Amino acid sequence: MKMRFLSLFLLMGCAHLLSAQSELVDRSFLSIMVVPYTGPEESVRTTIEKSDVCRAVLGQINHIFQQRGYRIKDYMAILRLPDIVPSTADIARTEIKEAIKNAKVDIVIYVEIKLHELSEGDRKLELRLKAIDQYSAENYADDISIESTRRRYPDFVQAVKEAQLVNRLRGFADQMDLKFVDILQNGRTVTVKIGVKPSSKVTLGTPVDNSDLDLIGTIEQWVRSHTTKVYPPSGDDTSWEAECKLSVLDINQRTVTPFSFRTDLKVYLQQLRFSKLPVRLKDVTVNSVIEIILE
Repeated sequence: MKMRFLSLFLLMGCAHLLSAQSELVDRSFLSIMVVPYTGPEESVRTTIEKSDVCRAVLGQINHIFQQRGYRIKDYMAILRLPDIVPSTADIARTEIKEAIKNAKVDIVIYVEIKLHELSEGDRKLELRLKAIDQYSAENYADDISIESTRRRYPDFVQAVKEAQLVNRLRGFADQMDLKFVDILQNGRTVTVKIGVKPSSKVTLGTPVDNSDLDLIGTIEQWVRSHTTKVYPPSGDDTSWEAECKLSVLDINQRTVTPFSFRTDLKVYLQQLRFSKLPVRLKDVTVNSVIEIILE
């Protein structure tokens, strides 16, 4: 009994902390897009246009997050994705990641909708949700299952409106709020990679003009001043790599993404002098890996 009381006390404390912290900051800097899973030959557009249940589910999820102040991308944003969106098995496909990146959202919530006709007029709606950070590919909520109560609904749209199902969706949003507080306090994890081509006239050990530091020392100093934490880096004269924590808001409360961070780093590198140093971006991925090759 004491253990149950302690667990309840801790849960109430976490809920109070979540409410106190997450209400202090506007959530609108974080954008969310809800995407329905489709079959192998179905498109998002067809699924949404033909299924009133799909529209009701997406509308309900969007409404709950919108009430909390998150910025929601609507159906038209979803239609930027390829004709075929992922099944639960192939969510990691490169073209799908590329499509998510092009949608310019922070978090994608995939929802799988299953309809169960159990007996005459007896229906149950099952939802499975997965929330993925667009930049780090981290699962914020992995395969959460939410079901309506088995009842004699006149149709499945009525099941979407059931109080128990709506409350469990709010619980899913609570879980997202916890991640919101976490990334707000600690930032996103990004990996910064700097490489030098073998044909380059400089190495990462080359001194920088008007500085007491070499090239890699200058880069590391800049990275440390623009992140909240840098884990022990590794590298040599031709490469440098470090995992960092990147704040999601700058000192002016403007949104920071791995893409804006990469742009600022490129601008900084182009200002360094020991000889003109062209900078080329080797790769852009949905995962938060910032890779710059110096030529």
